[in-house]
Amino acid sequence: LQDTPGTNIIHERQAFETDAVDAAGQHGAFDGALLYQYVDGADLSEALSYGVAAATLVRTLPDPLLTTDVREIERIVEAVDQRSH
Repeated sequence: LQDTPGTNIIHERQAFETDAVDAAGQHGAFDGALLYQYVDGADLSEALSYGVAAATLVRTLPDPLLTTDVREIERIVEAVDQRSH
């Protein structure tokens, strides 16, 4: 993702490879988590980590709706951040 236009800051995160139980909701989970965090005041880099974490988690569930506790996502966010720095 590119930060504010004209700043030339690009944020990247590596996806986690998981066995997909149902990959149908991964894009929606990514978008929803990223936007929720960003609107809630997180910087773009942190919001991106939440998006990747939510997309990773939803792939492991039997339906495309992410129903989880934020603590589960935060554990994955820590792993995403460690891999990306």
